[in-house]
Amino acid sequence: MDEYIRNLILKNKVCGLKQVIRGIQAKQINCVLIARNSDIEIKNQIVDLCSLHSIKIFYCEAREELGKELGLQVGCSVVGFFDSHSQSLEKRKPT
Repeated sequence: MDEYIRNLILKNKVCGLKQVIRGIQAKQINCVLIARNSDIEIKNQIVDLCSLHSIKIFYCEAREELGKELGLQVGCSVVGFFDSHSQSLEKRKPT
């Protein structure tokens, strides 16, 4: 995983589908990070919601990698970042 994104993961964020959806609907999330090997239904749901709310999407390779970086014992499909992180990520190209 990119070192820049690894550092952002340690900051203010919400993890998991339900929390990210709540954050997006509450207009608290400005960008998300999705694991490429997430279930297609999860990816589609988040991508559709992000498109609706004009939220930037970034990707990492694996749920396991994302979970490990978050300090979890399990994989994580999606992470949502609060306002301060979206400005930093906007300088980078979505992959």
